[in-house]
Amino acid sequence: MNTSQDNKKRTIGAYGLYAIAITGCCPLFFTLPVGIAAQGTSTLFLFVLGVLLSAMAVPGYIELALMYPNKNGGIAAVLTDAFRPYSPVIGCLAGTFYWWGWFEGSSFAATLEATIINQLWPTLPFSVPTMATSIIVLFTFINFLGMKWVSRMVIPFSAISILLAILGAFVPIFSGHVDWSQVYNLQLKTTFGGAFGQFTSLMAGLYFIAYSIPAYETTLAYIAETKDPARVAPRAMYFGAILTALFYILLPSVWLGTIGAKVLTDAVLPLDPTYAPLFGRLENVATILFLMSNAIIPCFVALTNCPRTLAQLADDGLMPRFFGWSTKANVPWVSTLITSMGAIIIIWINAPSWFLAAVSFEYILCLVFASVGVFLLRRHSPNLPRLYRAPRGTIMLGLIAAICWIITTIFGFEQFGLPSMIAGIGFAFTGLIFYFWRKLSDRQQSYLSLLPNSLHVKLAGTMLSVLVLDAIGYLIAVNSIGPSNAWLIVVLEDIFVVVALLTLTIGFTLPGAIANAADEVSSAANRLVKGALKDFSKALVAMGQGDLTRSVAEDIQLELIPVRSHDEIGRMGESFNLLQKEILHAVEGLKQSRLKLLEANQRMLHINEELEKRVNERTEELKNALSSLSLAKDQLIETEKMAALGNLVAGIAHELNTPLGAINASSSNINNSLLEVKNKFPTEKVQKILADHFKDFSALLQRTLQSHPRLSSQEEREHKKALIEHLKKENITSPEEIADFLIDMGITNNIEPFLSLFQSKDNLAILELVNSFSSLHKNSLNIAEGVKRASKIIFALKNYVHFEHALNKVKENIQESIEIVLTLYHNQLKQGINVVKNYQKIPDILCYPDELNQVWTNLIQNSIYAMKNRGTLTLDVYQQNEQIIVKVTDSGEGIPADIKDRIFEPFFTTKPRGEGSGLGLNIVQKIIEKHNGKIEVESVPGKTTFTVSLPMS
Repeated sequence: MNTSQDNKKRTIGAYGLYAIAITGCCPLFFTLPVGIAAQGTSTLFLFVLGVLLSAMAVPGYIELALMYPNKNGGIAAVLTDAFRPYSPVIGCLAGTFYWWGWFEGSSFAATLEATIINQLWPTLPFSVPTMATSIIVLFTFINFLGMKWVSRMVIPFSAISILLAILGAFVPIFSGHVDWSQVYNLQLKTTFGGAFGQFTSLMAGLYFIAYSIPAYETTLAYIAETKDPARVAPRAMYFGAILTALFYILLPSVWLGTIGAKVLTDAVLPLDPTYAPLFGRLENVATILFLMSNAIIPCFVALTNCPRTLAQLADDGLMPRFFGWSTKANVPWVSTLITSMGAIIIIWINAPSWFLAAVSFEYILCLVFASVGVFLLRRHSPNLPRLYRAPRGTIMLGLIAAICWIITTIFGFEQFGLPSMIAGIGFAFTGLIFYFWRKLSDRQQSYLSLLPNSLHVKLAGTMLSVLVLDAIGYLIAVNSIGPSNAWLIVVLEDIFVVVALLTLTIGFTLPGAIANAADEVSSAANRLVKGALKDFSKALVAMGQGDLTRSVAEDIQLELIPVRSHDEIGRMGESFNLLQKEILHAVEGLKQSRLKLLEANQRMLHINEELEKRVNERTEELKNALSSLSLAKDQLIETEKMAALGNLVAGIAHELNTPLGAINASSSNINNSLLEVKNKFPTEKVQKILADHFKDFSALLQRTLQSHPRLSSQEEREHKKALIEHLKKENITSPEEIADFLIDMGITNNIEPFLSLFQSKDNLAILELVNSFSSLHKNSLNIAEGVKRASKIIFALKNYVHFEHALNKVKENIQESIEIVLTLYHNQLKQGINVVKNYQKIPDILCYPDELNQVWTNLIQNSIYAMKNRGTLTLDVYQQNEQIIVKVTDSGEGIPADIKDRIFEPFFTTKPRGEGSGLGLNIVQKIIEKHNGKIEVESVPGKTTFTVSLPMS
């Protein structure tokens, strides 16, 4: 923290600041007469209480002001940062409060000086207001010379004041002129009776003296112009607090016991009796010097401290800019002229006591804000640099003092009447006007709309409306209450003061806190998007492009949002801070990745140089190796194919034997049937039977030659039983033999047309003859089926063992390719595997058919093995977009999850030794990749699906 920046401006030395510290004592001559006149001698008790409350806040005030050693304006001008998280307008209000509380001090001081001059020289042709105005003009001119000259001129007057105060206190004590009975006999004046009346009267007195006792805080208004402020300012403050105890406790007690309460109510205190024992006839001179010196000091100070507060707030962006216009001597000339003109106006309108009570309201609020502000800064910003740290516990003492001042305001302000209350509240809101004046000016310079769409403005406006409505209701209520109920009017006035205070604090603080938190998140998000994230994204893009020189995000600095509450607003800030921290982690990760990539890049360059040499040496070897690998690959595929073919040989031999055996048996049966027909047909008996029953014979023969479904043994028994029962009902002889002939010929029902034939005596001979012809027909069909089956197997085998690889792709139907493989595995499938085919119409595709046969062979063979020849094999073939999808699903045990990712590795197998090479699925994967397709597997117990996707083009 640089306290020596622009040392040319630091012109106030230690003695100058000590002299200014006496400013807190000078208002005694305004407040003592008014206090005794209003509250009686109990004012002395209130002075003691006021001194204690003021002293409680001193350490906090020093810490607050010295946190900003390069700012002028004291406790009011440095509250901006304390209340900025809640509402920046409060800082502006505090500065305005301070100005109202101090500017009229110069008018009262000048009026006191003019009154004393008028009493000394009553023949002067100038009125008191004229002389007071001249004094204000003179001191304003001196102030324009700079604080260096002001502090030097205040030193002799402060010395005179302190010396005469000490003498005025101790001379009467040592000379025995103090009647202590008058000091101890304190009396309280009240406006109405009862305990509540006494309480409000005490609060009104304490409220009024709060305007004067803490005034030694003015020493903090010149921190930026003080040499070595960290050392001098705390000493000056504590010096002022000690002097205040002298002036407000000891002096009034001595004066009360020496002069009496009645005399002390005069506007110009007659202090001659306190100096008479020492100065004799010169006691009048001592009194005049004492009063004049104490009037001159606040006249100087009031014209310097509050203008500097306005100027500092203007520099901080809270007040209109013209308040900050300064001369080369660092004098805010516009603020000083406005303060001087205000003081002159107060002189000429002869502002009554209610005006002093009204501006006291502003000053007390400024004191309260200062104690709260230092507490908030200690709580929310404990790590901010501090030139002075208040002792432990004194910050809470300052808060207690602030609460006491607020209580005195609530229960004492109304004692000064309705005009004072309305004026005090009205003056308080002038700061709001100045704040919005500055904000509108800033928006105009930034070419923005004059009326911002701000949540703070809306909520604060609503609270102001509530205050206006409350004021209207208050006026209506007060005017409807009679004078006999004065206590009730006071209660209503207290309520109105509370509402006004809540509006000035919570009414601006709570909406400001919400709006400020939202603005902080919005601003931080805007900075994050336009700054950190933008740089981070550029760095990531550069790294993705391989440009490590531009993939730098080291300058990213994220500003965390201060979280001051634990509600929804606080949680929003915490979440955003967490996001920013994660971004910082990502930036650090990017930085580390970049460094590692740079290291890896250097290593790769070195390795590449070595590899280049070795590549040149191994190029020829690699060419030979690639050629050998290609040949080995083809041989490996053929070997795997022949291995699969070897597994099929036994089944195919059995498949061929089955139709050949059927052909042989059917041929023998035909020969036997022909011999029977040859032996029986030419006989006279048969010829006669046929002649008699030729029509029925022909019909029955025609019926047997029709196609009949194959029947199981159980179905044959059931149909035979039904035929026998039917024949018995018709009283046909030999029903069992007739039923056997009918079943052999494939006739199971609808025998009514042949009943007459069955009832003939030659029925069995005719049925035997028809059965012989039927047997010839069935055996010829069996021969045809066997030849067809054998031909199909031979065709499939021929296609499967086709060794000539096409150099170019040819068009092939995938479904036909799969059917060839199914034909070869028919013998294994029929043993207990149910084949479900879900084929959709698909176009032919360009492929290498013999290699795809290898794919289907491996997948189907693996499925049969997985199901152990029992289960369901489902084949789905369909078109999806520009892909042909083939799914082979089996109901086997499934593939364990821990080996699922390894099944395509070469030489990996789960089959027993000698049953698998571990190359099948690897070859399948290579073939599919050669077709620019892909193969995937999904497996759970009871269902394993291999999905093959082949592009159509």
